[in-house]
Amino acid sequence: MNTITRRELIAQARELIGTPFKDRGRHPAVGLDCYGLLFHLSSANGLTLPHDVDYSGARLFERACQIAAQLGTPVTPEQAKPGDVLLFNMLNRFTHLGLMTDYGLLHANFNNGAICEQAIDARMRSYLKQAYIITGVVDE
Repeated sequence: MNTITRRELIAQARELIGTPFKDRGRHPAVGLDCYGLLFHLSSANGLTLPHDVDYSGARLFERACQIAAQLGTPVTPEQAKPGDVLLFNMLNRFTHLGLMTDYGLLHANFNNGAICEQAIDARMRSYLKQAYIITGVVDE
């Protein structure tokens, strides 16, 4: 993977704001889901992730963590910095992931139908379970 600063990665992700939400979408031209957003950013920066993820099964959060671990180093949510990947777990299963920014979370939002950036509120924070520093993403 090429080296990229946290600021550059976030700038790349912000270029995708407004891209339509599409379940299992892996390319901005057709739409992205949360994994598709991560897949696209990783691919653009020289990292290959599995093209598809099995969304079924009780161990999905563990599988998502395994995939995210291919990106780099796990850290606690409290240690996360802008440019890190955040994973969420609701009802004892993986439900969502996104990129932490200086503002909050940049993610594929099913409810608003597009990639967006929003503040991480208390409810969202309660579901935040794991964070990862992406290999090749460096501080300024």
